[in-house]
Amino acid sequence: MLVTRIVSSAVVVVVAWILARYVISRLIMAYATRLGLEAHTAQPVRRVLVGIVYVVAFVVLLGIWGLRGTLTGMLAGAGIAGIVIGMALRDIIADLLAGVILFFDRPFKIGDAMTMGDVGGTVLDIGIRSVRLKTWDGVYVTIPNSKVYAGVVKNYSHYDRRRLEMVVGVDYDSDLNRVQEALRRVLKRGDIPVLEEPEPIIALESLSGSSIDFKVLFWYGYDTGMPWITFRGMLMQAVVEEFRREGISIPFPQVTISQRDAASAPTG
Repeated sequence: MLVTRIVSSAVVVVVAWILARYVISRLIMAYATRLGLEAHTAQPVRRVLVGIVYVVAFVVLLGIWGLRGTLTGMLAGAGIAGIVIGMALRDIIADLLAGVILFFDRPFKIGDAMTMGDVGGTVLDIGIRSVRLKTWDGVYVTIPNSKVYAGVVKNYSHYDRRRLEMVVGVDYDSDLNRVQEALRRVLKRGDIPVLEEPEPIIALESLSGSSIDFKVLFWYGYDTGMPWITFRGMLMQAVVEEFRREGISIPFPQVTISQRDAASAPTG
């Protein structure tokens, strides 16, 4: 009986060691390499999974030696303390579990441009407890993994192209066909890298109080190396210059004030 327990314990220890040292470590590192991640990014996830393997092996060993009941009694005796500790560490545990999920789910990677809620920037590091960003205005920000996992994440670098839009208002006296032709010429200019596919769309959107508004939808590629806000500003400048050459007016907001006859005014 004693020999059986010793042999079984040795087998459990060896299996746990092989799983932790070779199987889990190699799988995690291979997965990280395939995703192009740095080694330090994968290490925290590997440690968590290795720790789980050793905890399971420890429980199995207690069962082999008939000590699982002792462990259960100790845990029951420490139940109140465990609840207190668990409440204190629940946020940390939630961040750790979310970090493992984010590692395998991988909604973004280091270097991606992303926003989460009202925070946006470039991903600097993806840790086991938090994601670190450099915001658009150069601020270092740390976001807990649990908030990243539970929130809506927008990854602007996942695809190599992005659709932008702008609204252009013209005077009510404008020739609408000339306006659309002028906008098409701007979109086809060689110095403005608007993608031909998908084809840009120019559509009449609304009749506002001071102008007839057109919505212009267009696509550009990230491989241009130009920030999207710079690209959009360049296109807007080109539209203004083209309208000036064509004599197309972009009106200011106007308010018409009407005066009633004194005789028709209500009397107090």
